[in-house]
Amino acid sequence: MLFDGVNNERLEEIIADTTRMKDIGQYTDAYNVLGMIAALRGDSTEVDRLFEAAMRSGGREPWTLGNYAAALNNLDRNADAVKIIDEVVEMTPDNLSAIKIAVKFHREAFDIDGTRELMARCKALGTSIDDFESGYDLNETEALMKEHNVTWRDMASRVTLASAALHQFGLSPRFSRVRIEDGILVHEFKIDKNVEVVTLAENAMNDAIAENHYSPVDTFLYFSCSTV
Repeated sequence: MLFDGVNNERLEEIIADTTRMKDIGQYTDAYNVLGMIAALRGDSTEVDRLFEAAMRSGGREPWTLGNYAAALNNLDRNADAVKIIDEVVEMTPDNLSAIKIAVKFHREAFDIDGTRELMARCKALGTSIDDFESGYDLNETEALMKEHNVTWRDMASRVTLASAALHQFGLSPRFSRVRIEDGILVHEFKIDKNVEVVTLAENAMNDAIAENHYSPVDTFLYFSCSTV
């Protein structure tokens, strides 16, 4: 409900609620909420600032860290999200919900080995998600990465760069999907805008990538935008 200025009145009500939360000493909760809102708005710097404030207030506890990881994931800062969610899993090693979220975040960061390890942990805890099919095929993607000699961090950094360009353009993708077409990995951002705006955003995103140093990732990972 909060993407791209939709329901701004409700958003302002939520922000006002955080002021009241602070008035009664619920600083950690308030900063958690504000941090998530900043992620929806595509403000990466503000996300870090607010969650650092939350942790100064309430410590590095699983709930705040989990929200921080989710906010980073929303921004497609996938390598950062993986680092934070792994801390949550380490704190709560038998928490199946946290492990499932970690599977999602590792997969979206293209960390194939990490994804498989976490899926095995789910199975050991009695819940098999071997057929977790949200996105690309693990084996095909692993083969492409080995062929081009790139790491998952190389992949994740390119996604972060592409997403940041969209946020700088004033857009927050509703969601994204990854597919393989003829040996090419296509990362598609779905945007709730008209075709003209989406085309301009796609151009801005690809220009941002072209302005950076060449990476072997660029030979097989392509980015596109489309309307929701």
